[in-house]
Amino acid sequence: MSNHNKTFIAFLFLMSAFFMFQGIAYSQTIPFETIDKGDYSYYRGNDPEFSGAEMVIRDWRTWAWFWAKHTGGIQPLLPLPKVDFRTEMVVAAILGYQTSGGGPGIEISSIGAIFGYYVFPIKSIRVFVKENRTPGPLDVITNVITNPYHIVKVAKSNSVIFDHKPSEKTCSNNPQCAVAEYCKKKVGDCDGSGICEDKPGVCPEIYAPVCGCDGKTYGNGCEAAAAGASILSWGECNVVSECMKNWECGLKEFCLFPEGKCSGPGVCTEKPTVCPLYYGPVCGCDMRTYGNPCEAYANGVSVSYSGECK
Repeated sequence: MSNHNKTFIAFLFLMSAFFMFQGIAYSQTIPFETIDKGDYSYYRGNDPEFSGAEMVIRDWRTWAWFWAKHTGGIQPLLPLPKVDFRTEMVVAAILGYQTSGGGPGIEISSIGAIFGYYVFPIKSIRVFVKENRTPGPLDVITNVITNPYHIVKVAKSNSVIFDHKPSEKTCSNNPQCAVAEYCKKKVGDCDGSGICEDKPGVCPEIYAPVCGCDGKTYGNGCEAAAAGASILSWGECNVVSECMKNWECGLKEFCLFPEGKCSGPGVCTEKPTVCPLYYGPVCGCDMRTYGNPCEAYANGVSVSYSGECK
């Protein structure tokens, strides 16, 4: 065996050992099933010092104990939901003692499985929890005490990490969000409602242009978000050029005036190259009759009125 082959085999061995001991990790979203969700859990529901809890239950005995505490004030007693603890476990998130209703809430929004391979496989999950502690319209004066909760069952894993984030705040414009946030809307829906999200602090140096709802072109979506702008469309913004005469727009465009007007200001518009074969006559601003508006535009002529020229 040549020295070159020996070196190559040694390199492969070292790389294999590195990945075995250093670990390789990847993640994926996994399904879960809601067991119970609501505004009041009897688990420490009347304790003003209770600020919330995260729970992972892996056996039937603990599950029966918790369920009895959680539903303790309900008559008749609710049956214990079935959980196969050989393959499943229970995950619960409780917000804690709240002196108002109609506002505070908690939700397990998603669960991600993270697999890592070391000497033996290790599996852990990350539970994403959205919570809202903003007081609602109902308060302690009206004897409203809440203790919001969300209880789910999911495939059994070795470890669990909880990741809490505030619930998404809806908005219609940037001033409704915090200083470091902006009102992010769906692409193309600049006049609709959005969600307050953090403005990114650092953006990648790549050019994938987007047109912002403010009419400006940004290098990529991250740069638009950093400027507090949602995305109107992918690609650069179309530059609208005002004009008074056709010659101001170049060879492939003409100065289009609103229908019924034959003088400026107009907008530089590309001349169509193919028009439909139907007869819907219009009178052009040059006092010639065209078969349809497209034919007039193809000749660089705006429309004076519908119908043949008189």
